[in-house]
Amino acid sequence: MQSLIDRSHRLAPWLARVVLAGAALASSNGLVFADTPPITRIHEIQGSGPVVTGPGPFTVEAIVIGAYQTQGNGQLRGFFIQEEDADVDGDPATSEGLFVFCNTCPVTVRVGDLVRVTGNASEFFNMSQLVATTAPSVTVLSSGNPLPTPATIQLPVPGVPAGDLAAARAAINAYFEQFEGMLVTFPATLAVAEYFELARYGQVVLAAGGRPRQFTDQNLPDANGFIDHQIDFARRTIILDDDNNVQNAAITGGDKPYFWPSPGLSVDNFFRGGDTITGLTGILHWSFAGQSGTDAWRIRPVEPAFSYVFTSANPRPAAPAVKGSPKIASFNVLNYFLTIDVTPSNSVGDCGPSQTLDCRGADSPRELERQREKLTQALLGLDADVIGLIELDSRGR
Repeated sequence: MQSLIDRSHRLAPWLARVVLAGAALASSNGLVFADTPPITRIHEIQGSGPVVTGPGPFTVEAIVIGAYQTQGNGQLRGFFIQEEDADVDGDPATSEGLFVFCNTCPVTVRVGDLVRVTGNASEFFNMSQLVATTAPSVTVLSSGNPLPTPATIQLPVPGVPAGDLAAARAAINAYFEQFEGMLVTFPATLAVAEYFELARYGQVVLAAGGRPRQFTDQNLPDANGFIDHQIDFARRTIILDDDNNVQNAAITGGDKPYFWPSPGLSVDNFFRGGDTITGLTGILHWSFAGQSGTDAWRIRPVEPAFSYVFTSANPRPAAPAVKGSPKIASFNVLNYFLTIDVTPSNSVGDCGPSQTLDCRGADSPRELERQREKLTQALLGLDADVIGLIELDSRGR
């Protein structure tokens, strides 16, 4: 039998033409090059469950679908990759996308790059990721490649059980888990449901089926009905986030526009509750919003590959012409309760319907008196004809 390697330590010519992943590669003249590591598909790492199939190390080749390599506290310090359309496995239960945490990110990548990444797989607060923090771990193979086809997500989420909030949330998480780290698109028109944390975290809550209403705005108090309301809200909503997890971004001078609506909130560029966005497309990411923000499924923007345009559906009404000059004011009295809080925060107390909850309000009778005096002076200073009070003890005393 002919030896694979001749006495001059060259590969036999017929073997030099064979290229195998994970084997030593050879040129046409028989010179041996460095090994090429075996390539693992992302769906093999993600598997069909909620966690990665193993620690690795793994080497993947995929398209960059989102680059968030900015450094600093609250930054993602990584990028998302997804298998090319030709390399997917066709199993709807396995995700084709993955976040790559590169930390200091010694290699700059751009959307559309085909990259080879080697690293260990792990779950970071239930988010699947590949850790590749050194320059040799990331190689850009080519640029300007077409992006993978976004997966379609249905809202409201299908197949969610009724009557059990925990089971409903588990079903919703399982549905989204199939698309973790992937480009996704929502064919439904989504309405701005809530933007309370736009300034703090740069996020907006969007809902299918129109703008949701508070449960008690349309219903009498009912425990089971409220559970169904929460399930309906969870099925219908998704968070549109910005490109970082920074909380309360510092204003360094002048007006600092918030991320939404693109290219930044301003007097002339704004949205209102109920305004809509159609064809929302971005990366589905399980993450917290930043600092004390809540873990949730959220969409990370991929600009300029996709646009994010809000359509006015709730225009600001014109100021009515009125006679006279009544002054109407609102005032948050910051927990003006007549109960005295004598227990540590979030501990057992003697308040609430069950008389087992921590009390709200002042910590002593003297503090309550001081609070009342300060509020009285502030309210008188408004010199308003009508004042609406917020966070006020409502027991009629």
